[in-house]
Amino acid sequence: MPLGRVSSPIPGIVTVHPALDFSANCGNFRPPNAFICQGILIHGWTMNVFRNLIGIVSLVLALNSAAPATAEDFPAQFPQVETVGSHHLVLNGYGERERWFLNVYGCALYAPRKTSSPEYLMTRSTPSAIRILVKVTPPSEPPDRWEETFQAHLANELFSRMTAVYEDLEAGDVLLFAYAPEDGTKAFLNGRLLFTDVGHGLMRGLLDQWLGPRPVSSNLRRLLLQ
Repeated sequence: MPLGRVSSPIPGIVTVHPALDFSANCGNFRPPNAFICQGILIHGWTMNVFRNLIGIVSLVLALNSAAPATAEDFPAQFPQVETVGSHHLVLNGYGERERWFLNVYGCALYAPRKTSSPEYLMTRSTPSAIRILVKVTPPSEPPDRWEETFQAHLANELFSRMTAVYEDLEAGDVLLFAYAPEDGTKAFLNGRLLFTDVGHGLMRGLLDQWLGPRPVSSNLRRLLLQ
């Protein structure tokens, strides 16, 4: 072993004793294809291995996040058919919202028939439903897009009630927003009716978050419309 190196259990990495540091005692000498950082000599090939591993992990994560869910992947909280008033809606798509490598919530979209058209889903005459399974307890304040939608379409009393509900959400809770043209939008938490909002504005605003031109996640949009 060359002077100044101490063996290391990690292949490709050797420790340089401070008293024998190349940079201190060997003038301008530098080992080829290597660099010294805080007393550790890391060979170029080791860095390449690290880069390759990071690339592989990133690719696997990307493929997993983009993979469409099969029927076996759906949690039990997402039925294949959702009944809204007199309408029987089929599961149009399912996906999960990811933030910082965490699946924050699962989201299912229901429609009268399978479709990839957001315009059809957001028309006043089309009944629809959104079912959300909370997977990670959210922060106490709702995201800006949620708050803007609720504030724009709910009266002050209902907005305050919805904000209070959001603040108490925990992992495992299930939210359901169900719209029928004759009834408006009904909001449920774990099967309990929270409120009814007459008209189409609230459901259209909610759908716009996931299906509109500025979705919260383009990947989730694709999965809901596939």
